[in-house]
Parts: sequence; structure tokens; C-alpha cells
Amino acid sequence: MPKPFRLYGSSLSNATKVVLIESDQLFLAIPANRVREVLIAADVHQQPDHSFTKYQDLQIPTILGNKPSPSLTAVTVALIYAEVLKSGLLAIACNQLPGLAAVHGEDWQTAPLLPAIWQSEPRGYNKNDKIYIYTTGINRATKAA
Repeated sequence: MPKPFRLYGSSLSNATKVVLIESDQLFLAIPANRVREVLIAADVHQQPDHSFTKYQDLQIPTILGNKPSPSLTAVTVALIYAEVLKSGLLAIACNQLPGLAAVHGEDWQTAPLLPAIWQSEPRGYNKNDKIYIYTTGINRATKAA
């Protein structure tokens, strides 16, 4: 049976605006105000102890899912604010271009917390049968990627 529709949409002013990011096997819904920029066709460089993306004059720690990213060429990278890191930014290598969503309270569903490095909440947004978990950043105890 078809779902009922709303004749008038809810106001966007009371919706949570998120950037939907797929990184390896993780699906993240990051508040739009926590995303600095999305770089298209960026290169990820790997050092023995970490990986990074060059951005302006900085080397931004880069992760793919829950681990340091391998060396990648021409990959999409989302830069998020991470005050716990010296650079103030964290780069997340993406499987595809991130999307945007305005999520209303009734559109959130219960979801599991992400692994320990992430600051997440037990709620997610379902888009195309993928649950994007609400994530605000990384934890203070996390070592730089």
C-alpha cells in the first residue's frame, strides 16, 4: 500500500541539515555546519605512521572508514572540523560524492553507535536502504590518523 504523502512539506528551518558521506563500510550523517569543504579529485598520501591530504598549506590526517586511508589518487575527500587535531580538520575519503539532506525529527530512526573513534548518536537516516548514522566528529582520545 502506498505511503500517505504530506500536502505541505515541513519547514526546512526546523530540519537538521546533514552531509551524507559513504566511507568504506561507514555511512555518516554529519551536520552541514561541521563540514568545511568537499575536495573532488584529491590525492591521499601515505607515510609509515599516517596518511594525509594536502589542503592549502596543511597536511590533513585522512581516514577511510575506521582506519588511515591507503594512498589514493583523484578521490573525493570531505574535510570536517576536528578541534582535537592539530590542524583542526580531518579528511574523510569518500566512496562517492557526498549528498545533502534536511532531516526532520520523525525521519530519524534508531541506529547503533559507531566504533570508538567517532562521536555518534544512536540515530540514523535511511536513504536508499542505507542507514547514515548521525556523527559530529571524532573523540578526544583518538590519535591522529
